[in-house]
Amino acid sequence: MKRKTRTGQCARAAGAMIPLSLFAAATDAQSEEFLSIWWTDAGKGTIERADPDGSNRVVVVSGLNVPIDLAIDFQGDWLYWVSDGFNDVRRRRMHGGAVTSITSSSEPRGLALDLASGHAYGLDRTDDLAYRVDLDGSNRVTLSSWPSSPCYIPLSIALDLPQGEMYWTDACQQGIFRANLDGSGQMMLVSGQADVRGLALDLEHGKLYWVTFDWIRCSDLDGSNVADLVDVSSSFHPNLIALDVEDGRLYWTQQSSIRRARLDGTSPETFVTGLCNASGLVLQPRPCPEGSQITALETPLNSTPPNPTALLAGTTRRPILGESWDPRIDHAAFAPAAVLDLVVVEVGRYGPSYSRAPSPPPSSRPVIGLPLCSPSAELAIFFARPGFPFRVPIPEDCALLGTTSCAQGGSLLPGGELAWTNGFTLTLGNR
Repeated sequence: MKRKTRTGQCARAAGAMIPLSLFAAATDAQSEEFLSIWWTDAGKGTIERADPDGSNRVVVVSGLNVPIDLAIDFQGDWLYWVSDGFNDVRRRRMHGGAVTSITSSSEPRGLALDLASGHAYGLDRTDDLAYRVDLDGSNRVTLSSWPSSPCYIPLSIALDLPQGEMYWTDACQQGIFRANLDGSGQMMLVSGQADVRGLALDLEHGKLYWVTFDWIRCSDLDGSNVADLVDVSSSFHPNLIALDVEDGRLYWTQQSSIRRARLDGTSPETFVTGLCNASGLVLQPRPCPEGSQITALETPLNSTPPNPTALLAGTTRRPILGESWDPRIDHAAFAPAAVLDLVVVEVGRYGPSYSRAPSPPPSSRPVIGLPLCSPSAELAIFFARPGFPFRVPIPEDCALLGTTSCAQGGSLLPGGELAWTNGFTLTLGNR
């Protein structure tokens, strides 16, 4: 467990073995701001939105019963929120329609979506520590029940889908926790965080951000290198948090207002006022221009002589912006005794990489087969159990549309050898 150790900007994680986002933009231009900011106002019973500068505010849904958290499927046109008044999770089409309850709990808290798998994840103070439910409300599964303790107040949940993990805050335990998406492997990462509330992940740089009673703080994803960013001790009721990593800003709700600052904690400012009890917060990404439609492709790639053709194309997803590419290695005829599968993906070919990717595997490791990706490229490495799909996140960045990248599979053998497979030339698309 890690306590606060320093103040100032979050340090870059050194020597990270698994980068959590990838690919570099095909342009040197800065990413544009998000399209709009959305929030719930528990006091007014509304879901509202505004432009990035706080102007052009619109009440999207009114008459709600204490909405305290928010998640949005922008492509699917669905709003999801936690109703503290009805003790359930509800949804409605973004552009109108009936409100339906998808799952109820004794004291629901926190909400996060895995759209690729069709799941919502939530917290419950009384019934469950964490649960998963299909987006239509069916097939609810308890992921982790309460350990023996008299005091739990889980409040905010965030997902690391590429690594199959979830993070959450607990105000009574005064800590930040992590577990696998199936609920196993639960551990406390950060302790001593009085009245910890909102939580957000920067997977591109391996960072964790959260809100407490008196500070907004950050750390590495493993809870190390905790840093104070913004002093909110003079504020009333700082709540939930959202990140715009491309623009280098963090946003948080604070009772009657919404505030923002740089990711290093500098330049804090209030830019939305006149709220009653602001809570849930979502930033809507800017879509690609109209008519920008490119099909995502996985073009086979191999060497001469060829490596074994064991890396299969995406199981359920191609390399589509904003989704996770999920190839797997077939061990029917290749390395049946493998102890670990890996896929390397070229990420630094087009400019500064979003990720802090590791170097390729050491050349001293015995190698079987030929590497296919450029030895001078920056490579991200993703791991999976033998035969299981990888989860390779593709950033939702229009600058990447139509760019290509090399990907190659491999397996580690019991004797320590690395056996290469075939690969693919990926064309990043949006359909």
